[in-house]
Amino acid sequence: MPIVSIIIPTYNRANVIGRTIESFISQTYKEWELLVVDDHSTDNTTAVIETFMAKDARIKYYLNERSKGAQGARNTGILKSTAEWVVLFDSDDYAYPNFLEELVSEVNSGADVISSLIRIVHQNPTRYEYPNWGAMSGKIEEALYKNTTYVTFNMAMIRRSKLMEMNLLDEDCMAYQELDTHLRLSSICNYKSVNNVLSDYYFCNVDSITSDAQRNNAGRTYILSKHSKRWRKLAYKSFFNNARHLFFFCELSLEEKDSRCSP
Repeated sequence: MPIVSIIIPTYNRANVIGRTIESFISQTYKEWELLVVDDHSTDNTTAVIETFMAKDARIKYYLNERSKGAQGARNTGILKSTAEWVVLFDSDDYAYPNFLEELVSEVNSGADVISSLIRIVHQNPTRYEYPNWGAMSGKIEEALYKNTTYVTFNMAMIRRSKLMEMNLLDEDCMAYQELDTHLRLSSICNYKSVNNVLSDYYFCNVDSITSDAQRNNAGRTYILSKHSKRWRKLAYKSFFNNARHLFFFCELSLEEKDSRCSP
């Protein structure tokens, strides 16, 4: 049984998905299966995948059986997967050869989500960005809500049982699906990060499953509405803790204040 299932949703990506699949064939860690879930492409994506399947039995092809869109395709892949861990990877991104090996090295750390660092590749013109979202350890829910950290799909490996526990991904979420997924996962998962850049994230391709501005705006509104109660709760908690610290400080004697404020 493979320890990792790589799930790649795709739609009309025949021109780039080969690079993504090749990046997993070249992995130094070999115990994986790769599930391409096609959102009913109209180009020759199927033929491209069949070429790879003929050469490598670990690669499988499925049509999306759920609601149309990336989240439905990912959920189809999760349900078809057989491994303990899942990587949700986009069909135009690139995994470095040690991507799986370094993530798998942390499976006994007690974490439910193991992440890495990424390089963002902006296109036309090409430029590179190395976001610093900080090391992740344990519970990161509050950091996600405060926007001091972030997790993309192609930088993380997730315990499959946790995806099932939260009843799969939200197929009504039109955009910012990574944020929505990890806001939900962070309430039930421990996180662990590998402090190495292990994948390339290609930013803003016009033919992606979710790319238009109207959908992005709808996604922002949806997530704000869906998670507003938790945001308010954490904001109140932060305010309360700061206020409690302030009141405690005010109750100290002048001598105690001076000692705490002394260089």
